[in-house]
Amino acid sequence: MGVNTSSGDYSEILGDFALLSKYDQIVTLSTTSKAPSLDLIGVSEESLDFIEIKKKGASLSPSEKNIRRLVEEKKISYKVFDVELPKGTTVEERKLRERKKIKEK
Repeated sequence: MGVNTSSGDYSEILGDFALLSKYDQIVTLSTTSKAPSLDLIGVSEESLDFIEIKKKGASLSPSEKNIRRLVEEKKISYKVFDVELPKGTTVEERKLRERKKIKEK
């Protein structure tokens, strides 16, 4: 299983770079899912493409097939979510602490 996973990872990385010249934008997707259903979104003047990169001959997983079905049935939308932070929330840059010198005995 490890060899198949590594081979799939290499295919995905090579596919990412091969598609760079095809699109105006390539959006890589990050997820906490162990097996995400999409790898990239490709944006050009003519289309917005949801991209799954697979090793040649590999089949789609059930969740990947579901994504494909939703796109083919045009059950997609563009949504914007507004987020309001609670009062009192601060965001500060972390400052590095000086390393304490270790005294030699």
